[in-house]
Amino acid sequence: MTVSKAFLNLKTVSSETSIRSFQFKFLDDIIYTNVRLAKIGYVAKNTCTFCEVDLETVLHLLYECPFTNLKFEDLWFALSNEHEELFQQGVFIGKLAKSDLLNYFIILAKLHIWSSQRCAKSRNFDVFQEMVDIKYQFKL
Repeated sequence: MTVSKAFLNLKTVSSETSIRSFQFKFLDDIIYTNVRLAKIGYVAKNTCTFCEVDLETVLHLLYECPFTNLKFEDLWFALSNEHEELFQQGVFIGKLAKSDLLNYFIILAKLHIWSSQRCAKSRNFDVFQEMVDIKYQFKL
């Protein structure tokens, strides 16, 4: 039930094709990290792009890596002035009983981390903040 709700929830969270596409890929477990890319010979190392210590899995990249851990709770509080505790499940599939805005924010944060990894750039809160501001202004 939770899995199907996570997929259905995406229809109300965002109308943007790129955001939906990324989350669908994420939920279907087809996000390519260095572990998968190394298996097919696309990259030489399977370690994390940012910390260069642990294997770069989706879990590590979005939740465990000290260099990319965006501290979702802190970012959400900075943007909304609301406290929200997010565990691994909340980061991965969203908070299904909560607002679409929070779930949209979670997807944007994951997309920002993954995009930074693809470009081999360190994640930057200021860049993420600008992305959120642009999305906010566009929606008004």
